[in-house]
Amino acid sequence: MSFEVNCATRRKNTGIAGLCQDIGPLSGYIITPYNWETTEANALLKATYDTAISAAEGLRIYPFPPAVAMTDNSEDTVFEELALGNLFVKDGKVNLMFMHESSRYKHEALKSHTLQKVGVILIDQQGRLHGVREGEKFQAIKLQQFVVGRLNINDGAGIATKTSVTMIFADTNKWETSPAVVAGLDWSPNDLQGLIDVNLIAGVSTGSALRVTIKSDKSGDPFTAIVGDFVVKNPAGVVQTITSVTPPVNGLHVLNFTTPLTAAVYSVDLLPPATMVTKGYESTGPVSITIT
Repeated sequence: MSFEVNCATRRKNTGIAGLCQDIGPLSGYIITPYNWETTEANALLKATYDTAISAAEGLRIYPFPPAVAMTDNSEDTVFEELALGNLFVKDGKVNLMFMHESSRYKHEALKSHTLQKVGVILIDQQGRLHGVREGEKFQAIKLQQFVVGRLNINDGAGIATKTSVTMIFADTNKWETSPAVVAGLDWSPNDLQGLIDVNLIAGVSTGSALRVTIKSDKSGDPFTAIVGDFVVKNPAGVVQTITSVTPPVNGLHVLNFTTPLTAAVYSVDLLPPATMVTKGYESTGPVSITIT
């Protein structure tokens, strides 16, 4: 049996009247798992992205801060020069560099994503999402490399503190031949926010009242949680029932129990982001409180 290779794939018409101007200046992007995809219908919904932002770490997406500049450092198409002409060798790799307003703390968060195997969804200033298509699916663009560069420090003479990010596409051909643009949204992807890390600090407690202070990581801003945000477990991992949470003052929460907790070491934490009632936050880890 032989297979025919069809080199004459149908070429598409180029009448510009029916084509959309579908990409503007790139203002941001969302880092995704390498194989992230969703349906065409779900790609239009803000809830799709909100849910993915709060998903478990391996499934989570990360909107990066807005970019202040973008430079296209893509390679030129490569040709071999011969005596009587040139031969095509390969398409050049797409290489984009974004610049973000930064600080040492912001840079730390961004740097944690460097050299990970990820995909990206690009966002333009008109609020359109840019990926690639596979059948009826909207997919993130797979990256060959995602590198967060060094921190450029404010020099007091016209140079601000910035973080540079370079992304190299894994498949230039798919980017160019399988465009997928999500437009006409009634919400702006530029407004998507990643989770905020918060720290729990144990306080002096009793069996009927556990005291925990919660503040935003690095900034120290107080955080307000409610009953549906907490999980308290005994040494055997059994979840304890919280009756109420006293409205916090400067981040200090008092978790109240109708039936006092017995003497033991208890783990106190926030629930995973997807199951917290208060959305947009994630605990950096539980604290232990000893009841004597």
